Amino acid sequence: SPFWVQWARWEFADVMSSKKQKKSGAESINARLALVIKSGKYNLGVRSTVKSLRQGKSKLVIISNNCPPLRKSEIEYYAMLAKTGVHHYNGNNVDLGTACGKYFRVSVMNITDPGDSDIIRSMPTEQGGEKKEQVGKYQTVSSKCVRHGTFTKEGKLREAIRDQ
Repeated sequence: SPFWVQWARWEFADVMSSKKQKKSGAESINARLALVIKSGKYNLGVRSTVKSLRQGKSKLVIISNNCPPLRKSEIEYYAMLAKTGVHHYNGNNVDLGTACGKYFRVSVMNITDPGDSDIIRSMPTEQGGEKKEQVGKYQTVSSKCVRHGTFTKEGKLREAIRDQ
C-alpha cells in the first residue's frame, strides 16, 4: 500500500489511543464519584456549595466545564478562602449529573465526606490541600481565618480569640 495510507493508519492509531487515555481518566473520576455518592456525603448545586464552603465543611469542589464564568470565579474564591481543593470536571453539567447518578444537570458539586473513596487524595488540589486548626472546642480553617474570626459558629469563635 502507498505511504500515505500507512501514515493515515498511524495517525488514526495515535488519535484512538489518546481518546482511550482521556476516557480512562474520566472513567476513573466517574468511578470515584459513584463511590462518593454511595458511601459519602455531598451537596449538589451552587447555593449549598457556597454555604458549606463558608462553614468550612467542604473537602473538594467539582465544577463542570460549562458553569458560568462569574459563578465559577465566585466558587473558586470561596474555595481559596477555605483552603479547599477545586477540580474542573472535563464534561458539561449533563455529564456531571450523569456521573452523580442523577437525571438532572449538576454544574457544581461539593464533597464534605468522601466515604470509602480516595477522590480527595487523587485529585490535584489547586490550593494545596486543607489545613485545619482546633481553637477550643470550635474548629476553623487556617490560622488567618482564626485571627480574623471568619467561618464562626454563631460568633463563639470570635469570643474565644478575644479571651486569649
